[in-house]
Amino acid sequence: METRTKKSRIGIALAVAISVFFLANWYVGANYAEIVESSRYLISLGGGIFAGIITYFLFMPDRPKD
Repeated sequence: METRTKKSRIGIALAVAISVFFLANWYVGANYAEIVESSRYLISLGGGIFAGIITYFLFMPDRPKD
């Protein structure tokens, strides 16, 4: 059984965080043009960080059964 190491978990979490940042930035820019650009970046950054943290903890290695 293959377990994910801490390094691979960080890599996956970073990939998800960056993807969420760009997708959120595009979505907010396309659908909410009245939001200023600096606020749009902060909203997208918050979503990216939150998604990265959740991903990091969801990809924990399985614990061996006793």
